Amino acid sequence: MTPTECEFEAQALAAATEGCAEPALREHVLRCPICSEVVALSNAFALTNQQSLTAAASLPDPSRVWWMAQVRARREATQDAVRPILATQIATFAWAIGLLIVCLGVAFAWFRSAFSLATAVLLSHGVLVAIAAAVVVLLPTAAYFALGKE
Repeated sequence: MTPTECEFEAQALAAATEGCAEPALREHVLRCPICSEVVALSNAFALTNQQSLTAAASLPDPSRVWWMAQVRARREATQDAVRPILATQIATFAWAIGLLIVCLGVAFAWFRSAFSLATAVLLSHGVLVAIAAAVVVLLPTAAYFALGKE
């Protein structure tokens, strides 16, 4: 049966932790599998502890982290503020086009005849016009709002 303990195990651990050992203890650690495992684990834990201290030491400067968070918050606030402005601009543009059509209709007789012909075609094909309007206007608008919040 293989032994699970060694009488020099505590001394080997202390020597591995402190970094100095007697020559007889070093020779025992080389021959004893239990003590060599204890020393190997102690060295591994020391290395892991040193790596974690090094990783903790390489944290970024807190003022830079704060500054970057402020920049990001400002950028997101700007994006949120631009969306309603853009919607208002689009609505204003649509109203301007409508007003232009009305003004042209009042000012020019040829425009009224062309507009009445276009209106007659649109009214005779109402379902087709509604579907085309949905495709041309509503689908891109829905895609814009669905994909706008990335």
